[in-house]
Amino acid sequence: MFLFCYALLPLWTSSAMQTNQTDRLALIYFRDSVDEDPLGVLSPWNDSSHHCEWQGVVCSGRHPERVVSLDLTSKGLGGLLSPHVQVLGLASNSLIGSIPHSIGNLSQLSTLFVIKNGLQGEIPETLSKLRGLRSVQLAFNQLTGEIPPAIFNISGIFYFSASVNQLRGSIPPYIGDTLPSLTYLNFGSNLFTGVIPPSLSNASGLQQIYFHINSFHGPMPANLGRLKALEIMHLISNQLRDDFSFITSLTNCSRLETIAADFNFLEGPLPDSIGNLSNSVKSISMGYNPLFGTIPPGIGNLFNLSVLGLPNNSLSGRVPSSIEALHNLRALYLSRNMLTGEIPSSIGNMTLLNSLHLSFNDFYGEILQGLGNCRQLIELQLFEQ
Repeated sequence: MFLFCYALLPLWTSSAMQTNQTDRLALIYFRDSVDEDPLGVLSPWNDSSHHCEWQGVVCSGRHPERVVSLDLTSKGLGGLLSPHVQVLGLASNSLIGSIPHSIGNLSQLSTLFVIKNGLQGEIPETLSKLRGLRSVQLAFNQLTGEIPPAIFNISGIFYFSASVNQLRGSIPPYIGDTLPSLTYLNFGSNLFTGVIPPSLSNASGLQQIYFHINSFHGPMPANLGRLKALEIMHLISNQLRDDFSFITSLTNCSRLETIAADFNFLEGPLPDSIGNLSNSVKSISMGYNPLFGTIPPGIGNLFNLSVLGLPNNSLSGRVPSSIEALHNLRALYLSRNMLTGEIPSSIGNMTLLNSLHLSFNDFYGEILQGLGNCRQLIELQLFEQ
């Protein structure tokens, strides 16, 4: 375990700091503060070479002595940083402690990459002083409290990940207006509440949204179809209450690959428009909702679909014969519904299928002889038919 230390040396505010030795001294202080270096990464950090040649250190082209990037990802290290650092990569280490307020003095920082550590406490308000931030990656730590609202005013942020922490509060309703450059947003596995802001649709370049395993409530975010670049939408395990009309909006998302909305309170039938989703869609997962009605025949239009998950709903009727067109399907989860009729024999033509769950329905007839063609099948559940 190492301490995550950004405490600024008094030297940094003295006149001596204006010399060309500023960053070298800071790096040496960092090296000396490390109690353990299992890979010997810092051993070559000595007077035999220039500090800009040390492993993990990148210096500025305009100011050759000035450190602009320190990347010691997965090295098990922690320590002091130069205030001129632009890229901070200390992911997958054993950093502990809190993110200190003095991080706001790293005035040139554009990338903060400290995922998979043991950081605790709240995200300091001073982080919002870093107006040049573009990538904030805080996932897989033990951070608590709320994200300081002023951080959502740093308009250049395009990548924001704070998943798998213990963060709480709500997302500002204006997030899509103040962070228009967002392409990746991951707040999954936290304690967030409130509604998912409709303004997200104003971040027109947004590609991936992860809000899973929180306590968001209210309707699905409106106007998702405006996100033409949207690829992934993970909203599993929240308290969202709506119908499935949002699917119609998603038909405008030509790059869409994944829809995951299991374990919510989404109610009603699947719209026929599900068959108009982009052919790029590979995974649809909407189990454990009060979903009723029949499976629309248009589902067969999604010929690149590899996962269809609709378990633990109240679906009725027959499985449409059009499902035979899903030759790329690898997993079909329809257990615990009220589906009837014979199991379509065409399922035996899905040669890539490795998981088939049809348990607890009202199917009848013989077990598919064609399943012998599914040579990759490793999970088969047919009991209680």
